[in-house]
This record gives sequence, structure tokens and C-alpha cells, in this order.
Amino acid sequence: MSGLSILTRHPSNALNMRDDSRLNLLEDGTLMIQDTRETDQGVYQCMAKNVAGEVKTSEVTLRYFGAPSRPSFVIQPQNTEVLVGESVTLECSATGQPQPRVSWTKGDRTPLPTDARINITPSGGLYIQNVNQADGGQYTCFASNNVDTIHATAYIIVQAIPQFTVTPQDQSVLEGHTVDFPCEAAGYPQPVIAWTRGGSPLPVDRRHVVLSTGTLRITRVAPHDQGLYECQAVSPVGTVRTSVQLTIQQRVTPVFTNAPRDMTVESGTDAQIPCSAQGEPEPVITWNKDGVQVTESGKFHISPEGFLEVKDTGLADGGRYECIARNSIGYSSASMVLTVQGKQDPLGLHSHPQPQQRAERCAQMQVMSFSAS
Repeated sequence: MSGLSILTRHPSNALNMRDDSRLNLLEDGTLMIQDTRETDQGVYQCMAKNVAGEVKTSEVTLRYFGAPSRPSFVIQPQNTEVLVGESVTLECSATGQPQPRVSWTKGDRTPLPTDARINITPSGGLYIQNVNQADGGQYTCFASNNVDTIHATAYIIVQAIPQFTVTPQDQSVLEGHTVDFPCEAAGYPQPVIAWTRGGSPLPVDRRHVVLSTGTLRITRVAPHDQGLYECQAVSPVGTVRTSVQLTIQQRVTPVFTNAPRDMTVESGTDAQIPCSAQGEPEPVITWNKDGVQVTESGKFHISPEGFLEVKDTGLADGGRYECIARNSIGYSSASMVLTVQGKQDPLGLHSHPQPQQRAERCAQMQVMSFSAS
């Protein structure tokens, strides 16, 4: 079609060639736009018109991408703290020409693991759900196009509520001794161990010390130290507690529960002389015969309970025996007389006339207690 060709910008906005020197209409009807700008983008249509009528081409779209430019961050990832089991997002977005592609690595440029919990959001952020300790560490966001690549780094700090790794146990301790209650906990940040008694801080003295490991040490325990103690593991994200009972065993001088008594046995038989005692600390029992300490031998045996066994008794084994119960507080003693009688000849074949002797002895028992000063 001959005649004037006019180019219009959609919708129905005729181009004014005179007002914009960048626009040129060539003889073949081609529109040339020099030094394109973002304002030039849009929908264009060519229209040819004469007295007989007009025709229009189909619409065409001009998109302006601008001059290539290196990426730049719009949002950079920031160090983020998160509790175990929660979700976290590291935001990251960039602009550039062409539009940069965002990717992520962990640690020393290691690709992200294939994990359904980990996703990259449409805007480029890194989203991790149900966070665990292994998710903590350094993450790097990369923004790349055909001009350049830039990156930014941030850390995910996984916080964990304190948990006890070593818990103290109830203890029963002898008065005057030292007791240790170990208590350790893990978490992030690392929890601090604190001890209380009855809801109040411990006395500030040299007897109560909390070691660097969290162990509570009480030296020279006394009856008033008995009670309930609480170990606390404290951090900014939580506190856990556990309680223990301290029982003080008071020192007691040995007391006989089964004291020895005078005994008569027949020569050649075994004699077992009872003796047992209790006290705090547990007393140790020894025996003397006529003032001389009895030792283990083929003749004498002292049982764990403190009983003295005299084997195959003879006349020489008769005499005074003393049971001594001793601990660090003091001692108690009790004595008895062992009488050994010769064997009787039931037929009287080997008997010889003897002067009639009559001996009478009243059973006696002497019990003495002594305390260490």
C-alpha cells in the first residue's frame, strides 16, 4: 500500500517523531530507536493509511533489559540464632542485569545437602525447618549473572536448651567427711551450673565450694548440712533442675548388740564366743586373751561379725577373753571367762582318786566404753 506510514505506541498513542530525535522512520517503514531507554518499552503497532483506508500490523512488544550490570545485593543474609526444632530463614536477594541467579553453599563452599527440610525461597532466601545441631555453621549466598558473581556470608547459630549429662545422686555421708555431688550439663550457649538449698543460695564459706566442673563439694559435713540440694543448669534459652538428698551419719561410739558371756566347754570341742557391735563409723572388733591380742591361726578364727571361734579347746585355752569394738570415735570392751573341762570317762576305767574339789564361780561380765577425746 502506498501512502504515509505512521507508527503508533499501544494503546492509541501516536509517536511524535519531531519531539524525540532518537526516533527515526526509515523509508521501508522500519522504526529505529537509538539509545534505548526503559521508557521505550511497551507494545508497538505499525499502521499504514491513505484515502482508501488503513491497515495495521499485529502488535509487537519491546522489552528493555538495559545495559548489562554486575549483581548487587538488595538483602544480605544476617547471623541468626535459632532453637533446636524450630525453623529459620536466611534472607538473600540481589538485582543486576541480567537478573542474577541466587545459590547457596555451606561451610567451605560445600553444596547444600539434599534434604527435604532445606529449601530456597522464590526470593532467594534459605529456609530450614526442624533445625538440628548439625544445621549450625556458615552459609554463603551467591548472586551470579553473566557479568559477575558476588557473595555474602552469615552464620546459623543453633541454640540448645540445657540438658544434664551428669546428674548427682542421693548420698549418705559420715559426719566430718567430705561429699561431692557431680553435676554437668550441655547446651548452647554453654549453661552455667548453680546450686541452691531449700530455694536459697548456699552459704558463702570455705566448706561449700562449686568446682569448675559444676560439682558441689562440702567438706567436714555436719548434721546441719543434711537436707535437699538443687543443681540448676542455666542459660539464656532455658533452665533445668535436679534435686538430691544429703543424709548425715552422726558419729557414734560402738555399742554391743551381742556381748560375750561366761562359757564352759568340754576339752576337745570347739567354742564359739559371740560378740557384735554397732556404731558410726562401723566398728572393728578385736579379741584379747588374758591381756594378749588374739590373732588368726589354726587355733583362733574371728568371723566378719566379730565372733571368736576357739578350735579343739584344751585346758590351756581357758581364761579371760575380752572383745573390743573400736572406731574413730572411741571403743567399748566386754569380757568373759572360758572354762574348759576335761573329758569324763563314762566307765571310770581311767579314773584315779582325786581330792574332792569344789569350785564355784559366778558368771561375770565386764563392759566398758571409752570415747576418744
